[in-house]
Amino acid sequence: PAYAVISDGNLNDMNNPNLVTIFIEPAKMKIALKWNDFKNYTLTGSATNDDALSFEEMQKPYTEKIMGLRNTLANEKALTQNVDTSKIREIENESTRLSEELEVKIKDFIKSNPDSYYAAFTLNMRKSYYPLDELQSYYDLMTERVKNGKDAKEILAEITKIRSLEPGNPAPVFATIDINGNPLSLSDFKGKYVILDFWASWCVPCRKSNPHLKALYEKYKDKGLEVICISDDDSKPDKWREAVEKDQIGMFKHVLRGLKILPGYKLDRTNDISEPYAVHSLPTKFLIDRNGNMVGKVTSEELEAKLKEVFGE
Repeated sequence: PAYAVISDGNLNDMNNPNLVTIFIEPAKMKIALKWNDFKNYTLTGSATNDDALSFEEMQKPYTEKIMGLRNTLANEKALTQNVDTSKIREIENESTRLSEELEVKIKDFIKSNPDSYYAAFTLNMRKSYYPLDELQSYYDLMTERVKNGKDAKEILAEITKIRSLEPGNPAPVFATIDINGNPLSLSDFKGKYVILDFWASWCVPCRKSNPHLKALYEKYKDKGLEVICISDDDSKPDKWREAVEKDQIGMFKHVLRGLKILPGYKLDRTNDISEPYAVHSLPTKFLIDRNGNMVGKVTSEELEAKLKEVFGE
């Protein structure tokens, strides 16, 4: 089965009435479309698409309520000068409750449909949300038929990649050019503890964590700590340089992740540093030991505790 698009040629506008996404598979299928109303299509012969529609129907009441709450929250903040924090908290709590309920439903769908290619597609789209053991357990449930499909193979590749990043394993080595145009390789830092900080100029939580990262660096730099910041700003290097200067983090090493966007929105990950580290969200931090081996993926709080353990204070 494959994820496909039928359109009038305008692929850039997802609100285009003459655009619809469907799942096709090796079977006799029949689709009926009405011009200017492609989204109300009918398709027979694709069990994968049937599963997708059932999944969408399950999600719909939750997503509509959550979007309604978010719109109410935005209006409340925009229109009210004296913000009622109790009301805002109530809306946020209800939105969180619905999101958690929906997440349970999604997991139940994945677990209850081990022979569904769409369940594998859903898990593949959400694989970065789940801890390794949970992801492995969902993969193990799949039938051999589904495991031979594209999505299951990508899930297995992700599991294998994450296992390669477990503590004690060699950290994936990369070589690139830094912000000053000089060569930089991870192997150059053997003998030091290295923090890899995956971030971006547009990532608010990333930028907010910089003062804490600077404090840790100042405390331990003379004991052998180095920080390499890997930015997801390949398409906007000026924003990257501006953020480094504004946040006053020039004391760290800075490189771009190396992702190239080719014509037709195709991605070239040949030199993408984020890829071997299975980075799907920002900020993401790793600690590497003096021998170039993984200490682990860490939050800011875990990082501080780990450095105290490493350097003895």
